[in-house]
Amino acid sequence: MPVVAVVTDSSSGLPDTPRPGLGVVPMHVLVHEPRTEVRPVRVTTSTPTPRELLSAYRSAAAAGARAIVSVHLSAQVSGTCSAAVLAGRDSPVPVTVVDSRLIGSGVGLAALAGMLTAARTDDAVVVAAAVRGRAAATSTLFCVEDLDALVHSGRLSHLAARVGTVLSIRPLIEVVHGRAVVAERLRTAARARARLGAVAAERALALGRGCVVVVEHGDAPQRAAELAEDLRLRCGAVAEIRPVSEVLAAHAGPGLLAVTVAPSGPVR
Repeated sequence: MPVVAVVTDSSSGLPDTPRPGLGVVPMHVLVHEPRTEVRPVRVTTSTPTPRELLSAYRSAAAAGARAIVSVHLSAQVSGTCSAAVLAGRDSPVPVTVVDSRLIGSGVGLAALAGMLTAARTDDAVVVAAAVRGRAAATSTLFCVEDLDALVHSGRLSHLAARVGTVLSIRPLIEVVHGRAVVAERLRTAARARARLGAVAAERALALGRGCVVVVEHGDAPQRAAELAEDLRLRCGAVAEIRPVSEVLAAHAGPGLLAVTVAPSGPVR
């Protein structure tokens, strides 16, 4: 166990493979059965409790960690960072909470930057700086197939969804300053997917060789593979393809395509 351990949450989309010095605390997906036949099933998410986070901190300390950097999805959309601050007050070792200001796999890539840095230093300040540096240089963009999912999660109004459905308008969404905002509006889902690939390729080219690209999908592996190939042809990047986390899937629904582009090395 490194002297500085890194803890994150399951919204990060990191695979379940155990990694020394990196702990993942689960977020919760709740399914609400409809009270009437005309209302659809509603899916929501909840943050890890301070007790669950504290349990992860205690486990890291018991394994030998003398400090912890806790990396989480944007505080603009989740209370996880606040829960981590509360848990840190009772932790047996100091905890530095980092708001990644990201959503999805960007959170995981920031946490991995911290884990790799912790393998080379015992300084939690340096580890937290590595996390913040990669997070700040990371871009996350996505498009959705089903606008109703965004309505049910509170991310899109009923009126905007109806207009989008009638006119076949699909938003290209980007995570900006910790929030998911509509960057562009495209006619048809196919154009939105094409634009997603084009903008993501621009971001990858701007970062230069060796950037990390992750393509996530909500039950759409074929379209994810097509998007990854499009990115390879546009900028030469070989993307990792993975299913989106349950947390993001709950808010975006099936058909989601997301691309995260991050620098591969340290960011100063």
